[in-house]
Amino acid sequence: MICRWLLFLLLCSLPSVASAAELTQRDWMVQLIDSLGRSFGLPDEPEDEDYIRLLSGDRSLRLEAEASRQPTDRVAIKHFTNYGNYSGDGWVSGLREPTELNIRFLLRNAGAYRLAVASRLPGIKLRLAGREFTAEGNDQFARYELGEIDLPAGATEIVVDLPPQAGIDYVELLASPGPAIAPLGGWQPDQPLTAEDLALTVLQVLDLQAFLPAGTSGKPLEAETLATANGVQQVRNLHLGAPSAGAWLRAGNQPVKLQIPLPVDRSACYRFQVRGSSLQPVEFSIPQILSQQISFGEALTTKLVGSFCVEKRTLDLQVNLPAWAGLDFFELVELDSSRSRLLKLAGLNGGTVLIDAALVNELLKLISSLTY
Repeated sequence: MICRWLLFLLLCSLPSVASAAELTQRDWMVQLIDSLGRSFGLPDEPEDEDYIRLLSGDRSLRLEAEASRQPTDRVAIKHFTNYGNYSGDGWVSGLREPTELNIRFLLRNAGAYRLAVASRLPGIKLRLAGREFTAEGNDQFARYELGEIDLPAGATEIVVDLPPQAGIDYVELLASPGPAIAPLGGWQPDQPLTAEDLALTVLQVLDLQAFLPAGTSGKPLEAETLATANGVQQVRNLHLGAPSAGAWLRAGNQPVKLQIPLPVDRSACYRFQVRGSSLQPVEFSIPQILSQQISFGEALTTKLVGSFCVEKRTLDLQVNLPAWAGLDFFELVELDSSRSRLLKLAGLNGGTVLIDAALVNELLKLISSLTY
């Protein structure tokens, strides 16, 4: 792995920003995907949303069986809930004899995926990339984790062998989100490409945004006031450390899943840190932004969960809290993502708002050499 200090040196050797023919955000994101080698995840005639989705960091995919089937598949579409609830518009049922379901789709990102299926009755087999997986199954719909598989980006097919009368609701390919790459205001393809857009997206590609210095820090969000769920309670004991507001949230003798609204006051880059206590890793996830396991130790300790750039909104923080684990507070520390700071860290000092095409090409060559 290339040392991040070497990345700094390489970035700082780039020429300065200069005025030239106006480039758009669309020009940059199209060339960026090509330089990152991700064009295999695009359809034959990609639209703006295809590029934006590919750069969003979201790598998980749910394939509804009834929507993904092929016209020649000999299956039936059912809508009743006798075997449990289903997602989407219905579910796929086998016939009186074994039959085959073909699910074809475009996989945007190459990498390792966890394969899961929601199905009923045992013996359903999924064939994918030369491997075969079998779901356990019973009379009611249930979700089954089948294992991990490495997949290339591009056109992909899952062949499902359905025993007589077996049912399938959906197939999932699950992976932790990659780094989201986007200007602070999100992609606006027709807008001129600015120096700030260029600098921030380069930092995101090279995972350097965490090196932005801390700016203002908002008031810590107390876990005991944000999260309520069966199996957790507020505690005020001090033997594991003094809680920041006199109390903290702790699970009992069973694991607990929490969903916590995390307000982001303004579009910026942030360092997300949490104070907690746990002898087992605590899993934190924010859809399309991060998925991270953090070990705190027994005493209340503050740990960095991740750094990311996001527009103003409320994030859906999901926490898998092990038995006896606890949370004191969450904190979003705003990083200095001002124009001058972004340009300095990305090695684009001085110049005007418009970007020279030669500079863009130099950046693309640098990104290509460092990410392959």
